[in-house]
Amino acid sequence: MVQILERLQAFLARLLTLLGDLLYRIPLFSQPDYLSDQWDKYFSFTGFLMGILFLSLLYAANKDKAAHPYKGMIRVLMMVAVINSCSAFWSMVCARNPLADWYGGFLAIGAAGIFFTVENVFSGCLMVLALHTTYRGRTWAAASFGLVTRLALVLMNFPYLSWLDSEMRSVILTFLGVQALLTYFLSAIIAKRKYFSTGWLWYVGYQLLPFVVLTLLQLLFRSLEYGDFTLGYQETMSTMAQALPDFTPLLTISGIILAVGLVFDISIRAVGSRNRP
Repeated sequence: MVQILERLQAFLARLLTLLGDLLYRIPLFSQPDYLSDQWDKYFSFTGFLMGILFLSLLYAANKDKAAHPYKGMIRVLMMVAVINSCSAFWSMVCARNPLADWYGGFLAIGAAGIFFTVENVFSGCLMVLALHTTYRGRTWAAASFGLVTRLALVLMNFPYLSWLDSEMRSVILTFLGVQALLTYFLSAIIAKRKYFSTGWLWYVGYQLLPFVVLTLLQLLFRSLEYGDFTLGYQETMSTMAQALPDFTPLLTISGIILAVGLVFDISIRAVGSRNRP
């Protein structure tokens, strides 16, 4: 009986420690000045504009504006929050494979990486799934949904931009602007796809696009620098080949999601053919 009580006490102690760690992850409990900081952030002219922009994107992403103007916005907000929170799973992957964090590892963006946490396969999978199921056929609402999903953390953490030096700020804003534009049209394309797996291939291509663009730019610069395309090609391939192993987690998880998506699409097609008269 004594041993059972001791084990129960140890279990409760571990449980309380775990709960304490979870609560400490919530800024409201871990940061004494959190509420005053939020007040200073959002109850300012810039914060007001960011809030208006965020609400406008939520409204545009609501596919049921006529029937549920407010409830639909809340539903979109919840979907965006869940998608962005999936970055925690990618962080667990990157804890074991630090260079798998493409923006923090390969590009060395550093503290500004908070703006790129939604750029991961787990968040992408849920976004493609939402576009395929909820927004299928609603092209421009889907485009707005993809845009608000991409910009949510940017609009919520806009003060970080003022902490960066001008050169890094220009790089970050260029990346964000290009990604926002690509995500907008990518979401519209995915919403038009008949199968989830097709939409997922579009998303994976979007994820690999920065690496491809950087490879081509390095090839161009090296070729111009050496005045020899062959020499520039060899050096570029040698440099980029060293980064390829870092893509193993991305490609592995993407392949698993694609395999599951293919099974899902085939099963749906089979059920549809059986129900067809």
